[in-house]
Amino acid sequence: MFNCKTTAAEVDRQYGLTVSEIESWIDQVQRSMETAPKPVPRTSVSSMNQRSHRH
Repeated sequence: MFNCKTTAAEVDRQYGLTVSEIESWIDQVQRSMETAPKPVPRTSVSSMNQRSHRH
């Protein structure tokens, strides 16, 4: 679905889900991904860990 290899219609036929159910789930996932916390770059985490171990 996200990688464009499977369509909602194929999932509907294979699993008996409606296209509207699938599209609703996709919308929910996309909204969740947009509002998810951003990862902290590893260099920042490493430098924070080094600082905390010095004290």
